Amino acid sequence: MLRFHMRVHSGDAPLAEGPALPSSGGALATVRPTGPLPPLAVTFDDALAALGQLARLDVEPDGFFTWVSARGPDDWKLEGQLVDAGPALMYVELKGRVPGDVLDDVLTTLGWPAAPLVFELVRAGVFLAEPAFRRWAEGQ
Repeated sequence: MLRFHMRVHSGDAPLAEGPALPSSGGALATVRPTGPLPPLAVTFDDALAALGQLARLDVEPDGFFTWVSARGPDDWKLEGQLVDAGPALMYVELKGRVPGDVLDDVLTTLGWPAAPLVFELVRAGVFLAEPAFRRWAEGQ
């Protein structure tokens, strides 16, 4: 399971090496944008429509969504908010505890894997590339 509170941003921006992030599995390399982050590769409406196609995911017109598992021993929950930037999404805030494939389904609605993404940890205030983010989220 992955556990996180993060913002998903476009990875189509120049990134530099950031400070190491201590974690239970050893220090993780962070990145830092060297300029403004561009919007994501999808529009608010397209992301809203794509999210609406996922089973058991409840999405509101303002971009807030909740996705829960079927009842069972591996219950999970994901909450999110689409943040619009006019012609495209600026970022998506996500908080939850989910299996990796559930996160993949949400990231796919944002254009991933064709569109690169970078993950901002809300509490730590650092950015991680995808592999480091997944290692970090597995240890939470």
